[in-house]
Amino acid sequence: MTGGSYAHQRIVINLWIALANLLRGRPLLPAHEMRLRIGRRIRYPDVAVCAAPLDQTMRTLTDAVAIFEVLSNDTATTDRVTKLADYADVASARVYVLLEQTCVAATMSGGKRAAHGWRAHIRRAGWNCPASTSLCHSPRCTRG
Repeated sequence: MTGGSYAHQRIVINLWIALANLLRGRPLLPAHEMRLRIGRRIRYPDVAVCAAPLDQTMRTLTDAVAIFEVLSNDTATTDRVTKLADYADVASARVYVLLEQTCVAATMSGGKRAAHGWRAHIRRAGWNCPASTSLCHSPRCTRG
């Protein structure tokens, strides 16, 4: 979120660093606040994970496999409702994660798509993130 608080930016940067380390050696890269095209709509997720390599001149992503938003009081409803529906339309997306700012918790939506949309799972402190394995089902990936 452009113009987010210092706390918001710290969470986003720490997330990007953690994902970059977690995905090292795999054909996936984290991207910070890059434009994501969803049909005719454009969103700017806090962090998206997409297939590598990326053209260094690329300005718009279309194939994010994981999308992360850090919740803020003024954007939480948009993130939980509108963006959830938008990101569910990204064919390559496997997971959408909403990170809380005020506590150690996350809401993860994703999994197999059903007629009614993604399933949501709430996680709190002490949770082991399964993202290190669940994102990597690409034939180009070294781990599956």
